Amino acid sequence: MLSCVLGRDYSSLMLDFIRSIPLQGTAATTATWIFLILSIALLIRTQAAGKQRRIGVVCLILSIILAAPLLGTLIFGYGIPLNEIPRSLIIASILLFTAFFLTCVAIYTHWRKTWTILPLAVVTVCTMLVGNQAYGLYPDLEALIPSVSYNEAQESDIPQVKNTDHTIPADQWTPSPDMPEMGTRVSMHVPTPQSKFQARNADVYLPPAWFTSPRPELPVLVLMHGIPGAPDQWIDEAGALKPVANYQKNHNGLAPIIVSIDSTGGWVKNPLCTDSPQANITTYLTKDIPQWLIKRLGANQDQQTWTLGGLSYGGTCALQTLAQHPESYGAFLDYSGEFTPNDSQSHKSTVKDFFNNNEDLFKKRNPADIFTSAANDNSDKFEGLEGRFVAGTGDRSAQKDLTRLNALANKVGIQSTFRAIPGRHDFRVWRTAIAQDFGFVIERGELPK
Repeated sequence: MLSCVLGRDYSSLMLDFIRSIPLQGTAATTATWIFLILSIALLIRTQAAGKQRRIGVVCLILSIILAAPLLGTLIFGYGIPLNEIPRSLIIASILLFTAFFLTCVAIYTHWRKTWTILPLAVVTVCTMLVGNQAYGLYPDLEALIPSVSYNEAQESDIPQVKNTDHTIPADQWTPSPDMPEMGTRVSMHVPTPQSKFQARNADVYLPPAWFTSPRPELPVLVLMHGIPGAPDQWIDEAGALKPVANYQKNHNGLAPIIVSIDSTGGWVKNPLCTDSPQANITTYLTKDIPQWLIKRLGANQDQQTWTLGGLSYGGTCALQTLAQHPESYGAFLDYSGEFTPNDSQSHKSTVKDFFNNNEDLFKKRNPADIFTSAANDNSDKFEGLEGRFVAGTGDRSAQKDLTRLNALANKVGIQSTFRAIPGRHDFRVWRTAIAQDFGFVIERGELPK
């Protein structure tokens, strides 16, 4: 009996240890590069005697030649700025190509060298780890498996909201006996009757309190991903549900509705978060999304209790939306956003392709110009709005842009703040930021603290 208990304890401790193995940080990064370089050195040693250096150099040159057009495609084809592509990932990718060529040469010279596939596999895994470390996707092995428990459902399983449904203020609500223990995550189609935007499904989280009757008046946290990106990144990589789970655990199943939406229309698309010939994103965010939130999800009809947030492109988009339509949401989260909307090529092409080649139209939709004009006019249309600007300590461009935008927002009465937290332009920053700002979302949503 004792041995069984000790066995279970030992297994549990081992499992906890494995889950806690870091995938980021100084130790993980150092180990990754050591294994990567040793594997490359081993592959070079397998080459024919006297030709090792020459073969290694040739394979490296071929790798650089192959990597150059791929890098160019990311920058010029998909509009990803060079400063958002980590140098460490570029170097690791070149070494991965080098390892591939070295393995091919080794196996070609002698079939018994097929074992060189093993160091190639090590280099492949290490390159993936470098990418993970560069973008802060998963801090440890536990993060690879969702640590937040929730039910998963099909959209058809979610009850339709009716006009006759009774709702009450959250501070007057009490849980019912039939309330589920966990919230529900579901992929949902968003109708776009006004914008006609071809959006991918939204990733929705409904807290346990949503499934009760009467239902409490629940605010909404609407989140937007970056480029490249998809709606599920906010929940899977950025861990947006962790602070939600902690809050609802201490508040009898009460929490905001979390909706991670698609605001680009594709993994690498950039519609610039405006109404243009490319797509009607502003109409989508200010008309279609609010109507759907109220009619389908029964969200609190007071949109000033809602928060719109995003990372990178999504952060830029959140501020753009509130600057043009302060009535649509009551607060914003601008994480690592940019000073102005841009197509990653030039201001000229941005205005030409997305603003009908009209500089005045661009200024009417650019937050910095909108705030400057409102300050000059002593406008009070932004009074009551709140926001949070956040950038990584290693993301100097975003720090500079968001510091300036925060100052402009303050001038027109927006209660916003800027802060820098450890990290770069990566999920490490965004994961920390959303956890820190969840209390702000709760307060804005008029939920109990």
